[in-house]
Amino acid sequence: MTYLLHGPGDFIQRFHDVLHDRSIKLTRFAYFCALELHGTVKPDEYPPMNGRMAKALRFLDFDVKGE
Repeated sequence: MTYLLHGPGDFIQRFHDVLHDRSIKLTRFAYFCALELHGTVKPDEYPPMNGRMAKALRFLDFDVKGE
């Protein structure tokens, strides 16, 4: 989690690594978990996002990708 939140480089690359790199992937830690955690710690950079929020945005006709 430290790598995701405070690691070097771009957040998007770290986000990808945490979800797909077998050497650092956390069990049962998925797309929205990573987004919500990062958004909670750094809300000015990326506001929190979870499944319920994504569902509400889709209802408002925003194109939200995710699980």
